[in-house]
Amino acid sequence: MTILDQSSARLYLGRDWATAAALGPREFRSARKALRFAFEHAAPVSLHGARLLVGGRSFTGAELSELNRLRLDEVQISGDRNGQGQD
Repeated sequence: MTILDQSSARLYLGRDWATAAALGPREFRSARKALRFAFEHAAPVSLHGARLLVGGRSFTGAELSELNRLRLDEVQISGDRNGQGQD
């Protein structure tokens, strides 16, 4: 089980951290679902102040991009094996 599969995640989105904190978090059942929402549905400007809290850790900026690449790599590998992704 990776950090992406932790039981719950909180995602803050905003043009900067002050805005994201003021708006409060969105709750997700896993970091995988939070990342999918952030990179596929949220406005790109909202990622500037984004922060993901999962498993007692906090991820921002380049760390979020790296976690998303990990998520996409896992989906690609899974899709290559059995014709469908994990998301």
